[in-house]
Amino acid sequence: MTVKKLYDMLEARQRRLAGQIATAQKMGNCSWVLKNSIAENYAIIKDLKEKISDMTAQRAVIGGEL
Repeated sequence: MTVKKLYDMLEARQRRLAGQIATAQKMGNCSWVLKNSIAENYAIIKDLKEKISDMTAQRAVIGGEL
């Protein structure tokens, strides 16, 4: 799996989670545990995407390819 493919998969998952967060916030009977779990997964994916971007940039600086 290429870094680009992994990044794209994380981005798609992050978009789905953003939609789930919005839906959970609109639902009055949705538990806080669920909302927090979704938000935590969203934050993890965001962090992974940032790390992938940083790694890709570092490799580009030293002239390598991922």
